[in-house]
Amino acid sequence: MREVEKRQVFDIPPMRVEVTEHRAEMKCCLGCGQQVRGQFPAAVSHAAQYGNHGLAFMVYLNAYQLVPMRRVVELLGDAPFIQHQCQLVMDAAYAAHPEPFRRGAPVVKGAPTAVYINPPKLLPNLP
Repeated sequence: MREVEKRQVFDIPPMRVEVTEHRAEMKCCLGCGQQVRGQFPAAVSHAAQYGNHGLAFMVYLNAYQLVPMRRVVELLGDAPFIQHQCQLVMDAAYAAHPEPFRRGAPVVKGAPTAVYINPPKLLPNLP
């Protein structure tokens, strides 16, 4: 009799970001001398942006797994661009499923300028 013992390891491959660079070449028309630039794909509207898979993953983490938006963006982005990227993710979420947004398209507000653990008490106006 032959026995086989099995063991399986389930693992997630390392996250890898794939960057596709699009270039629009500038040319000079030989006939009229006017500068002409090539066209970018319609979906490429910024100098740097997330692709469809990145946005879908971020919407999934925020909407289904309930990971706070700031933490979702920090996972794939840089801190200076967090507010802009949060807005992109919210726009994608709204475009995919507008039903949960009862007040319409969401607008991401900026971070507060002052945060207190124990807010200062306001003094009454004394004469």
